[in-house]
Amino acid sequence: FIVVRKDLQNFQHLHPDFNQTTGEFTVNITFPSDGTYRLFPDFTPSEDNPQKLPVTVFHDIDIGDISKYRVQIPVPDTSPKKAVGEYQITYNFPAEIMMRNEISYSLSIEKNGQPVKDLETYLGALGHSVILKEGSLDFIHTHAEETTSNMGPEIKFSTSFPKEGVYKVFTQFQHQNKVITTDYAIKVN
Repeated sequence: FIVVRKDLQNFQHLHPDFNQTTGEFTVNITFPSDGTYRLFPDFTPSEDNPQKLPVTVFHDIDIGDISKYRVQIPVPDTSPKKAVGEYQITYNFPAEIMMRNEISYSLSIEKNGQPVKDLETYLGALGHSVILKEGSLDFIHTHAEETTSNMGPEIKFSTSFPKEGVYKVFTQFQHQNKVITTDYAIKVN
């Protein structure tokens, strides 16, 4: 279950609880600021879905005093490096990203200046990226490429972008039982 303010701020990846008796999922959400949010339930039905195709739906809601909400326009990142707590993440994207072209990108992870070589799988993969387009919030969910021996410091992904514009790539990985979330904004031509 993905929650993001519509200006691509305040990203959350939550895991609903399933009630076997009622067949319903529930999730508690804390909204950190006023604004319009988009809720994305992202799931894979099991019956009549032999190809295991995911389904993503969405619903927009206004939270708090909308008159106080100020849109923050996402700006493409210019430095490949980001810091999240003790972690330093280096992003490797192609110099130019063209819509509808398959690209590969990677994240190199360091902690306190040392390469992290003992990443843990998170929800069955070394990493997950949820990619959202500014404005329309077109939704892409991609998993790290399969690996048999490499547990870091590099996590590799591939995807394509359906339209040109600015996208924000929210990536999560796990280290020492802690899920780390980072984001990076890119321009697609």
